[in-house]
Amino acid sequence: MPSGRGSHQPNTSAERQDYWETRVKLDKRPTPTVDERAPEIDSTETPLPSEPETTRRYQPIRRPRRRFHWLREHWIKVLGATVGAGVVSLGGWALHELYSLNREIGEIRAQVDGATKQQEQLRMDFQRFEEQMQREIDRMNDRLDRVPRTR
Repeated sequence: MPSGRGSHQPNTSAERQDYWETRVKLDKRPTPTVDERAPEIDSTETPLPSEPETTRRYQPIRRPRRRFHWLREHWIKVLGATVGAGVVSLGGWALHELYSLNREIGEIRAQVDGATKQQEQLRMDFQRFEEQMQREIDRMNDRLDRVPRTR
């Protein structure tokens, strides 16, 4: 008797011998199509009431969902597209951050340049003030030198 489709089981020696005798051996007798050793079963007989009939639970066979079936076949493409989208979005984010950082650096440079110019202007103003103060001090000294001292 052949085994089920689940797994391969080798035939027993009796099964091999029976196969050899009924199908391979080339003698003149015709090969039987029905196993003559099997007991004859009367189809009109009713089963014995002592044997309770066992029924197996019916479990409907589920049809595979198409999207998961498609995903099983194309998972490499989906993974590649997902990774590609991640790389592109990460690259876009990095470029945006670099551009923003570059703009901020430019603004800071402009502020520093403005502060440097302002410091230079203040230094020049301070020098002019010093020169002006020195001239005023010299002028006052000259006036004091002209006035005779009394004591």
